[in-house]
Amino acid sequence: MNLYFCAKALRADREVVLAAMAHNPLALSAGSAALRREFGADRAVMLAACQKSGTALRYATEDLRADKELVLAAVTSDGNALQFAAKALQSNRQIVLAACQSKGGALQFASAHLREDFDVSMAARPAIDRYVAEAAIADAKIYSGANE
Repeated sequence: MNLYFCAKALRADREVVLAAMAHNPLALSAGSAALRREFGADRAVMLAACQKSGTALRYATEDLRADKELVLAAVTSDGNALQFAAKALQSNRQIVLAACQSKGGALQFASAHLREDFDVSMAARPAIDRYVAEAAIADAKIYSGANE
């Protein structure tokens, strides 16, 4: 269900938005401002959303962005959710390791001291290696004239 195409009254209906979020947690973005605030402060709603789509953490309140269990669920689902975590959790080794294991590119959202941590860098390495290999293949095709 795409809430963007629904009437305002439906986007403000608690049950409709919850049903849409069950299918796609990011549907909250189309909910009314009042529901975004309400659900963003509801730990149970945000935990369920973040387990399914980690970047739903962007809708959580500052307090919930500092909730270690919720953030761990979010970064395990999608490492890029680390960008929405509280600064203190961007410096938490367990959280950052989980984020990098999920998506190597999450390393960019880690605190500076963890970006230099060997184990964290190694957790991010498979994704980074894939990116470098894909870029090298693309470059080789360009230079060999394969794209002509």
